[in-house]
Amino acid sequence: KARLPLGAAIAASIASPFLARPVLELLFGPGYGDAAPVLNILALSTIPFCVVMIASRGLIALNRQRVDLMANVLGAAICVTVAVAAIPRYGAIGADAAQLIAFLAMAVFEVTYLVKVASNAAVLRPVKA
Repeated sequence: KARLPLGAAIAASIASPFLARPVLELLFGPGYGDAAPVLNILALSTIPFCVVMIASRGLIALNRQRVDLMANVLGAAICVTVAVAAIPRYGAIGADAAQLIAFLAMAVFEVTYLVKVASNAAVLRPVKA
């Protein structure tokens, strides 16, 4: 079940560069086509976001909510730091980049923890019915 949102995020990220401009112009008018690069980055950021959502559920199942909290604090700190530096110069694309970088950092943090610490946990092994 967790693969479906991640698969949809990957599909949206692949399709976005080809469909963002026409869809934005169709839905909101020709003046919104220039927002396509912003939408493309947002679509790309859904991939690490889905990874974070899946990993956080694994952490919660292992009673490691604290690690998820630390990843969220890290992500928020990175997002604010990058946003402060990037938004004045790059505007909405800088804001999107800040979000993407924060989600990537969170995904790496949580997945690394799961692989390193919890890979031997019995809860991660399939249960035979």
